[in-house]
Amino acid sequence: MKVANIATTLTGIFVFLSLSASLPGYASHGRSSSMVGAVYTMDNDAAGNKVLAFPRESDGRLLNPTSFETNGLGTSSSLGNQGAIQLDPSQSWLYVVNAGSDTISHFAITDNALELKSVTHSGGARPISLTVSHERLYVLNAGGTNGGADSIAGFYLGSDGKLTPIAGSSQQLSTAYTRPAQVGISPNGKYLIVTERETHKLTVFSILDDGSLTLLSIVPSQALTPFGFAFGHRGQVIVAEGALGNDNASSVSSYHLNETTALSVISGAVPTQQTAACWLALDTSKRYAYTTNPGSDSISVFDIDFAGNLTLKKTGSRKLLRKNSTPLDLVLAPSARVLYTLLAGTDELAVIRLGREGEIRWVRQRINIPDTANGLAIR
Repeated sequence: MKVANIATTLTGIFVFLSLSASLPGYASHGRSSSMVGAVYTMDNDAAGNKVLAFPRESDGRLLNPTSFETNGLGTSSSLGNQGAIQLDPSQSWLYVVNAGSDTISHFAITDNALELKSVTHSGGARPISLTVSHERLYVLNAGGTNGGADSIAGFYLGSDGKLTPIAGSSQQLSTAYTRPAQVGISPNGKYLIVTERETHKLTVFSILDDGSLTLLSIVPSQALTPFGFAFGHRGQVIVAEGALGNDNASSVSSYHLNETTALSVISGAVPTQQTAACWLALDTSKRYAYTTNPGSDSISVFDIDFAGNLTLKKTGSRKLLRKNSTPLDLVLAPSARVLYTLLAGTDELAVIRLGREGEIRWVRQRINIPDTANGLAIR
């Protein structure tokens, strides 16, 4: 994939300049082990968005993908986002944004197949990120990109997985145009957080008992360009900061989420020593934080202690990826020591082996994917 220079983070994290004409497949190498789940991404095709489902083996390796139409449209360009694809807590339903048609597609998961159940308007323009918890789904709409306003909308999840709008859940962000990146619900279901790249702020909402939202706080980010984030233990929030794509300037911060100050700093702007840290994920133990650094073709690993303090591991940031591979979205397997990441520069999905202490070890697989692929989810 051809991508613009990393300096274009001033106007958009990545701009995709060429489109793939066909959907690639992949054949697993070596012996097949038991199937335990799947990894999902979407092609974000402006002519018709599709979900790609890769069956996942117990050792983390992936098999041939199957594609499923969303009956919505992508954009065939960067969304500057994290969280375009989400599973519900029961892992019975899969939800996908269609940024080109302002809709959300809802699939039922059956074995390793998907069955499209409904397509719902997102409650705004250009949906880019989803979060699901406590039988509710909230969508982040980046409508300000097209001259409208950035906003959030909420939905109830029915017993059949279908979406019903929540009254009082439609809220604007700190201003009309924020270039937002991600929306997330806290584990206790009481708070909603949005990262804003343009304003360099974290906007926090309280979720009321009926699912409606009220603005709680607007918190300045510890560093420029807050992007992907994840919730740790004991009210901790870990946030990646891209620093406008400046060379070796990116960082990760940790916060404590509480009812009074909304977000208080634990570790502020701990350097990755890399460029454009944007996408972030935690392992299931929440002891390690991983961030992809697309400007450095690397992945950084941080230790998280009991109190939420961050320390860049001694192994630091590993450049196990090819030059100009440009790693973006990432997820971790729930049991096997495996990390998956989209490589925008080489149009691949990489399967990366992790060590016992969370360290990056080696790239196990590289799987061809469409050059417009966006978002990752795993079960």
